[in-house]
Amino acid sequence: MGTRAGVPGQARMRAQMAGKNPDDELLRLVQQSRARKKAAVGSPQRNHTPKRSHKPQATRVDLLAATPAMWVADVVVTLMVVIALFWVYSSWFTNIAANQHQAAVTREISGMWDRSAGSAGGEVDPTVGDSWMASVFDGAAEGTPLMKMYVPRLGDDWQYTVVKGVTQDSLAKGPGLYTSTQLPGQRGNMAIAGHRDGNGAPFFSADSLRTCDAVVVETRDNWYTYRVLPGDLSTGEVTDAAARQQAAQDCLPDVTASMISGGALNGADSSSEYGQVSGVHITTPDDNGVLAPVPGYKGTKSGAEAGIGLPMLTITTCHPLYFNYQRLIVHAVLERVDPVVDGQVPAALKDNNAAKAAA
Repeated sequence: MGTRAGVPGQARMRAQMAGKNPDDELLRLVQQSRARKKAAVGSPQRNHTPKRSHKPQATRVDLLAATPAMWVADVVVTLMVVIALFWVYSSWFTNIAANQHQAAVTREISGMWDRSAGSAGGEVDPTVGDSWMASVFDGAAEGTPLMKMYVPRLGDDWQYTVVKGVTQDSLAKGPGLYTSTQLPGQRGNMAIAGHRDGNGAPFFSADSLRTCDAVVVETRDNWYTYRVLPGDLSTGEVTDAAARQQAAQDCLPDVTASMISGGALNGADSSSEYGQVSGVHITTPDDNGVLAPVPGYKGTKSGAEAGIGLPMLTITTCHPLYFNYQRLIVHAVLERVDPVVDGQVPAALKDNNAAKAAA
C-alpha cells in the first residue's frame, strides 16, 4: 500500500496487534481528543502581542489647556530661585568682599595716623572742625579712609573705618561720609551713610539705638563723643519739650539739653530748629533735609549757618531691613571732645574692648 492509513485505521491496527478491541481503542482516542479541545477552550491563549495601555493619551488640546497653570508654576519657582540666589549673594558674597575692603582701609588709616610725635588734639575750632581731617579732606579721593567710628549699643566689638563719599564703591568698603556735610566737631551736621544688609551691613541694628546712646568718632588727634537725641517718632518716645530736656540731661550738659529741647540758642530762639529734631525716625529716600546743618530746618537761614549752631552727627541707612524704599535716620549731638592719649579711651568706650585694643 503506497498511502498512509488514516488515524482511525492506524488505531485499529495497533489495537489488533495488542490484542485489544479496535472499537474500544477508537472510542478512547475520540474521548481524549474531545477532552483536549475542551481544556483548550477553557484556558487563556498565549498572546505575545504587547498589551495596549488603557491610559488616555494626552492630546494637543490637553497640553494647551494645562499651559497657563504650568507657566504660573514655572514663574513662581524661577522667582523663588532668583530671590534665594540674590539673598545668598547679598548676604554672603558681598559681606566677604566688604570685610576684606574694610580691613584694607583700616590698615591704610593706621599708616596715615603718625602719632609718634604725640597728639595735637584738644580744643577744636567749631567753625572748622577737626584740624587734621580738614587738612586732608579736600585732597582725598573718594573711598579714602578718614576716621574710625564706634557704637557700643551695636556691640562691644562694633567699630568701622569711615571713608570719604557715599558712592557704591565707597560704601562697599564701609560707612561713608557725605562730602557736602560737616567734619567732626564742626558746627552743623556730619552725616554718615552705610548699608543695613549686605556689604558688611554696618548699620544692621541701627534701629536699636535709643536716647543718649553714644556714637564715638576717632580721628588722628581727637575722640568725639556724640549722644543720640531724645525722641523716636516710630514709638512716640519723649516728643514734647519738657520730656526731651529731662531725657537729654541724663547725658548732655544742661545748656545743650536746653538747646535741643527748643530753648534759647546763644540768645536766639531755636524752638523752630532743634526742638523738632527727633533722635530716631523713618523718612523717604528723597528727604535731603536730614543732611541739613540743622536737620529738617526749613527756614531761610539756620542757627548753624549763622555760626551759633550745634555740632551734630546723622546716620542714614535703608529701611525696612532687606528693603530700601525708606530711610532710617539717627540724629546725635556732640557731648564732648577728648584728645587722643596713648592707652586711654573716652568714658563712653571704657567698657568697649574693641576700642581698648585699637587705642
